[in-house]
Amino acid sequence: MEQQGNGEREKKIDALLAEADHWLKEAERASDQEKTLTYCQKAISELLFAFLWAKGEPEAVNSSLTLLKLWEECVRLEPEILPLAANLRFFLEKEALSSAVDKDLLLDAANEVWDFIFGSLTE
Repeated sequence: MEQQGNGEREKKIDALLAEADHWLKEAERASDQEKTLTYCQKAISELLFAFLWAKGEPEAVNSSLTLLKLWEECVRLEPEILPLAANLRFFLEKEALSSAVDKDLLLDAANEVWDFIFGSLTE
């Protein structure tokens, strides 16, 4: 039964990663900063959900959680994720996103989150 549960969890994680990848691709194709931000936020939410599932905390995963609450739950479970705070800042704090922040910076920050979480899940 445990093995079946692990298989289902892996499928869920894979689906969340695929969804995150989809939103990152949409962000790259987006025509303006607002759309890029929205798509990056969706991708990061999926990545944080995948991280929580991988850590065995599906009960903590509630689709109504805000990005900030997801982040806080991930940090609570795994403080080693804290180095991502600088990248997440663009997506959590409205003040951090000024008109000077360009699309490439948003994409770079989102891709750093992808790299860290994907790397931690494939170790």
